[in-house]
Amino acid sequence: MRKYIVPSVLALALMSFAATAFAGGAHCTGKTASGASCTSSKTASMEGMKVETVRMPSGALMVLYSAETPEQVKTLQAKAEKGASDFGCGICREMASAKDCKVELMNFSHGVVAFVTSDKKEAIDAFEKQYAALATATTPVVAQ
Repeated sequence: MRKYIVPSVLALALMSFAATAFAGGAHCTGKTASGASCTSSKTASMEGMKVETVRMPSGALMVLYSAETPEQVKTLQAKAEKGASDFGCGICREMASAKDCKVELMNFSHGVVAFVTSDKKEAIDAFEKQYAALATATTPVVAQ
C-alpha cells in the first residue's frame, strides 16, 4: 500500500510546488541558523541548486532540491543515491540522523525530492525553520 501512497503524495507535492514554494527558491550555498551548510563543499556543480519546501497537510515535509543544467541534475541525483545521511545538504543529513525523522530521497526530472515524515510534529517543525532561515538568508530582496 505504501508504494502507492508515496508516489501519489510526491506527484501532488510537485504540482503544488509552483504555487507554494518560496519566491525564486533558496540557492543551496547558504548556511542555516544551526550552522548546517546546504552543501558539503561549494563546488561549481552545486552553485545552481535551489531548495524549496512544502509542508503537507499530513505534517510531512517535502523538500525539492532542483538544478538548472542536466550536469547539475546528474550530480545532485548521484549524491542522492548515497542516501540521506550522505546527501550534499547539511540539513538533510541532520534530518536523516535524527531519531524522530524518516527521510526518503526520490529523483525527478530536475533534481531530488526529500520526503520527511515523523510521528513528532516538533521534529519536522525545527527542520522546516532551518530551511526557512536558509531561504531568508539567500533569497535576494526584490525592490518594488
